[in-house]
Order: sequence, then structure tokens, then C-alpha cells
Amino acid sequence: MTCGQKRPIIIALFQYQKRQLTVLLDELAVKEKDLFSEWSLVQLDCVKKPFYLKCTPVQVDAIAKLTNSKPSGGKKLFGTISITAFAMRAPPKDLDPTIPWSNIEDMKLRPPPPPLGV
Repeated sequence: MTCGQKRPIIIALFQYQKRQLTVLLDELAVKEKDLFSEWSLVQLDCVKKPFYLKCTPVQVDAIAKLTNSKPSGGKKLFGTISITAFAMRAPPKDLDPTIPWSNIEDMKLRPPPPPLGV
């Protein structure tokens, strides 16, 4: 799955978490780009921790906006402790993966160029 196809995997995250993950993958796609590979999201791990919520009505409204559900006083909720995203560089689908490998092997067999200034 390429960075452009990452939407179905991150659908279960909160909006701000989705934004952070999307920015991370987009930066990888732009800054770490080469012709023979592209970044893909391989795995996404979320660690959640249960906690009990005792809050004021104003806090209840704020939480309702973030989570799309209205908590009641003393309700047990789960908060995300950490999100670990595993990204992998792989050849694009339309590229034969043996081409870059054979180019590297051909370069190893060539003699090194003579030093400059000789």
C-alpha cells in the first residue's frame, strides 16, 4: 500500500492522529524519494489505556467534539498512549525489482573511474 492508498488503514484513528500520520507518510514520500522505490505503510500499532472520566459539562462537550460520543460522569474510556507506524521502502508495482539490483551488480563489476587531476 503506497502513501496515497493509506486512507483505509487509518480510518479508526481520531482526526488529529490521522493528520499526524498522513503528514509523516507524505513527508517520507516527498523527502525520501528515489526512482526505484516508494514508501508504503506496512503496519500500524496503537497502545490504548483505560481510564475513568469525571468531568464538568464543559469538558463533556469538548470530549464529545473530539470523540463523536458523549461521555457520562465516571465513564470508562480508552486513551491512546502511543501509535507506532511501520513504513517500508519497496519497488513500485510497475517496476521490475530485478532492474535496480542488476544495475547495482553491473556497477560493482566496472572498474572505478580514475581520480580527477591525474
